[in-house]
Order: sequence, then structure tokens, then C-alpha cells
Amino acid sequence: MPRINQGIAAKPVESGGLLEAVNREILPILREMRRALNIIAGDFVDLTEDHDAALYERIMYCDATAGAFTVTLPAAADAKDYQFFIKKVDASVNAVTVASADDIDGAASFDALLQYECFLVHSDGDTYHILSSYT
Repeated sequence: MPRINQGIAAKPVESGGLLEAVNREILPILREMRRALNIIAGDFVDLTEDHDAALYERIMYCDATAGAFTVTLPAAADAKDYQFFIKKVDASVNAVTVASADDIDGAASFDALLQYECFLVHSDGDTYHILSSYT
């Protein structure tokens, strides 16, 4: 009869050691699964005011009709290998500022000023890079 879960070795867990075993063997696997799923799928959000982006908010439609605002990206280390798509959807003169504590192409922030201007931003774990932009 074939063994199930051959990739994870069955080891006896001493009393009180179960949490350590889970942290050591299962959590890294779950983190990688979460990262892989987020790379291919993510949620979109409609924004109209200052916002701290979450890792799962992969597509951000920004409407600055009521006033300028800032979208702050997550820490680059937390977002390693993640990509975020930011698009200004309104025709106003109000800017949508995209900011990060870890810099974006060497700057603390950049502005989307024109209707339909959009950016694809990628984290390498240390900083963010603009991979593509469209105006």
C-alpha cells in the first residue's frame, strides 16, 4: 500500500513540541503556497482616499475626483515576488501618490497624474521596481 504524504517525514512529537514541529515543517510550506497563489490571483480594490495596501490587494483602481491621496505599498520584504497594478481612473488634476518605505526605483514615491495612467510595480524583497507604465 503506498504511503501518503511522503514529502513530510513522520516524526514523533514530544509533549509540548507539537507547535515547534508545525512551525518548522508546515508553516514554511503554507507560506510558499500562499505566495504562489497570490502571484497568480489577487483581489482588486477601488480607492478614493489614503490607503495602506494589503498583500492580497493586487489591483488598485484609484479615483482622485474628491482629492489627492496616497497609496502606501506593503514593506518590500513582506511582498517579495509580489506585483501590484495601480491605475488612476479619473480625469481630475488630483494626484494619486504611490509610496513605499523601501523606495520605488530609487524614490520614496511617484505620482499618477493623468486619467488611465497605470503602473505595474514588483518587489524583489528589498525594494520596488516599476516594471511597466502606461499613460
